[in-house]
Amino acid sequence: MKTFDYQNRSQYEKSQKGRHKLKKDKKKPLSYYQNHLKFFLSYIPNKNDIKSILCQGVRNDNEVDCFKKIFPDAEVFGTDINYENKNKNIFKYDFSKLSEEWNRKFNLVYSNAIDHCFDIDETLKEWKRVGTKYMVIIFSGGEPTETDPFRVEEKDIKELCEKHNLKILNLCDFVLTAKF
Repeated sequence: MKTFDYQNRSQYEKSQKGRHKLKKDKKKPLSYYQNHLKFFLSYIPNKNDIKSILCQGVRNDNEVDCFKKIFPDAEVFGTDINYENKNKNIFKYDFSKLSEEWNRKFNLVYSNAIDHCFDIDETLKEWKRVGTKYMVIIFSGGEPTETDPFRVEEKDIKELCEKHNLKILNLCDFVLTAKF
């Protein structure tokens, strides 16, 4: 595991908020999310059983909108450290410090932004607190940077899952599908 060495949490938050402003209008197509969820969907008998979803680090409304298309019967929430829009289901949170009211609220916790986390153990602990069944996480390899401070190799993902008692359902190309 590789991490960027911040001087303090304030430096981290400033960096993430600056990155958000640069990328706030970028949107990934629906097919991007469908591709990342294909293995997950093969492990659940009926996608309508997923009633509540939390997308972490959403940047804008697009990710929540895409998940609502994939899971039309689910309530879909999102978080971002610097959220600026007015979607009622997207909240301005650091994804390692979520609402206390969300304890065990979400059937699925999803993120393609875990590489932005300040502390991976703190983040996964928090995601397990708000989740009830599944996680789908897209990890990133390579070297850490100030805006992408957390990077892994496949062996790191397996160690993290073991440490946090997550059962790996599938791990392919840094896309983790796990069960609590």
